[in-house]
Formats: sequence, C-alpha cells, structure tokens
Amino acid sequence: KSLVVDFQLLARFNPELAEVIKTKPDEAIDSAQEAVKRLNYQTLPGVFFKPYIRLANLDDADKVLVQYLGAEHLDNLMCIEAVVTSISDIKPRMRKSHWKCLHCETTSVIPTDKIGLLAPPAVCSSAGCGRRDFKLLENESEFVDMQSAQVQDLVERSKGNAPASHVDLWLEEDLTNAVAPGDKVVLTGMLRLKPLPQGQGKNKTSVYSKYVDVVHVQKMERDFEEIDITPA
Repeated sequence: KSLVVDFQLLARFNPELAEVIKTKPDEAIDSAQEAVKRLNYQTLPGVFFKPYIRLANLDDADKVLVQYLGAEHLDNLMCIEAVVTSISDIKPRMRKSHWKCLHCETTSVIPTDKIGLLAPPAVCSSAGCGRRDFKLLENESEFVDMQSAQVQDLVERSKGNAPASHVDLWLEEDLTNAVAPGDKVVLTGMLRLKPLPQGQGKNKTSVYSKYVDVVHVQKMERDFEEIDITPA
C-alpha cells in the first residue's frame, strides 16, 4: 500500500519542492497519493486502491528532540529519533461515516478526522428534503486500522538531568504493529494537537496535548535474527 520516498533524493531533484513539502506536508502528501492513483494500476473488481506516500530520510537539520517539540513544529514535516515505551492494541477507526436520512433514505458520506467526534450532516443532501434526522450505518462505513504508541528521547540524546520527555504517536494502516516497546526508531511525521479531556462541551480549554502523526517508521537496530555472526 505504501511508496517510500527518499526525501534527500527528492531534495536534490527539486529543492524548491522539498522546501514546500516541509511546510505543507498534508497538501503535498495528498497530491502525491492522488497522482499515484492516476497511474492506472489494475486492481480486482470492487477493490479500493488507496496508496500511501511515506517520506523518509530527512536532513539532520529536521531532527527534533521530543523535549523541544512545541508550537513552531505544528503541522510541519519533522524527524524524531526516540525509543518506544508503550503501544496499544490495534483499533478500528471510522475514516468515512455513512448516514441515512430517516425520511427519504438518502445516504450521505462524511469524512472524519483523526480526533474529531462523529457528527451527522447538517441537513439531508437530497433535493427537496432538507431534514436533520439521520441514522449511522456502521456496517457500510469505511474503517481503517489505527494504533497509538508513546516514545521518549534516547537516553544518550537527552539534555541535562531532566526526566526524559514523552510524546504520543498515531499509527495507521501498514504502520500498525511496526514497532514494539524497547525499539529505537527514526520517525517522520507531523506534530498535531488534540483538546484535553476536560475541554469538552461549552467549557473548552485553551490548553492542548500533542501527538505525532507518523508517516514513516524506520528501526535503528536490526532484529537479532538478521545479524550475521561471523567467527571473528
């Protein structure tokens, strides 16, 4: 499902494009994935082809310590070297929700973001209906596998005697089960925000928690079975 793009090769091919991707990664990745879909890959009838672009091998200047992740990194492409401390089970996330109007039975499809709550359409899309009563069709909605994890700065990279800083990860599709606790990894992704739990309803908070929306994972250490032990 994924096409890994070496960012440094891309930067040598088109430096201007590389700079745009760093500051507008969402727009760039969406455009690239749409371009791949237009290559006329032959799929089986009824098979939905959704490719993913995985940007990897960023410059050293784009590497950030977890303890320094802040507002200036929001929605920008960056790289983190860290160790995985915990990981959750795989859970299904509704990527597109299907809603049926209870009056005319017209079905509306609503894309959902990663941290937003499910919300029905404002009004029915059918001409002449305009009602606001809907039923969620869970069996017809589109789901994707997701997994959350947590990483902290490598001990050898931490500055001073302060405790290691942590940040949450958001992993989807073929990135699920790609890491395990104890793995040292190089992560490429974008820093995102989500409201704190107490910020629900009318009394919303101005303080947000942060997580990294991961687009590529690379392990820094090979598995033991991949190491060739020589007589020396």
